[in-house]
Amino acid sequence: PSFKATYKEVLLIPPVSEAADLVNYPYGTKVLARYPETTTFYTAVVVGHRKDRVKLKFDGEDEVNKETEVERRLVLPFPG
Repeated sequence: PSFKATYKEVLLIPPVSEAADLVNYPYGTKVLARYPETTTFYTAVVVGHRKDRVKLKFDGEDEVNKETEVERRLVLPFPG
């Protein structure tokens, strides 16, 4: 299927060259993040940081209290 979006609905993923300049989101922030080994972004909550990675709890995760690390540039602000 095809989806149409306006420029206001598009979230840009920062290039690798800008990854070092990204600011970390505070604990408890709701974000959109790419789930590992997929091309899909899901809602998640920030639970920590480690170097250039963010520890997240993805909404709807089957395993209770599962924390997943995602590359920082693949964690985007939740649209609001």
